[in-house]
Amino acid sequence: PTSDPLCGFASQSLSHLTAMSEETCTLVVGLHLPQSEPDAAHLLQTAREDGFDYVTTDLPHALEPRTDVTALESRWWRSSVVGLVPESPTIHQDLIKQMEWAHHMNIPAVILPPIPKNVVKATDFARLVSSVALTASTNNGQVWIKTFFE
Repeated sequence: PTSDPLCGFASQSLSHLTAMSEETCTLVVGLHLPQSEPDAAHLLQTAREDGFDYVTTDLPHALEPRTDVTALESRWWRSSVVGLVPESPTIHQDLIKQMEWAHHMNIPAVILPPIPKNVVKATDFARLVSSVALTASTNNGQVWIKTFFE
């Protein structure tokens, strides 16, 4: 294995989306574009043309129907699309259903909103993340948490 600390981190954190060999390390980079309507096929085409490896797309609230599901082959959903859970006051109610949808679509990773700054809300969020992470890991999925650097 390589001694590059970034390669070691990438192989552990992005195992579905990162390739690693003894000589080289590949960094996988994604793209998040604001969306007025979900269209993962168009987003992925745009991202690939610009050299990105994956795109993010909002996971539906309350299992809203998505018209782009059949526009993209299943291999792209499971390799090049990462689900994004939008910040929402009803995240506790929506998240389980969104994770079920992500699993159904074979989406390899889901990005959660940042940890709340309020201690009580952060504790509740941690419980929720723990529950979701256990479910995701049994389905070979990953849970990523959005962070901001200040």
